[in-house]
Amino acid sequence: MKSKSGEQHYRPEPFFGPEGDHLTYQWVPLEEVGKVNLYPEFLREALNNLPSRTEHLIMVDNKD
Repeated sequence: MKSKSGEQHYRPEPFFGPEGDHLTYQWVPLEEVGKVNLYPEFLREALNNLPSRTEHLIMVDNKD
């Protein structure tokens, strides 16, 4: 998929964003989301169970 300016929005291979090479982006089919290293972790299940209306979530990391 390309924008009017010709920029490609969908890339099947992993790619780096504007912040450099310390973050890797990659499109993943929804049925495979539970198998990837994804943060915040709740997204692994939440992306396959989208709510019918907007929800406000507060994530607290208690791993310290």
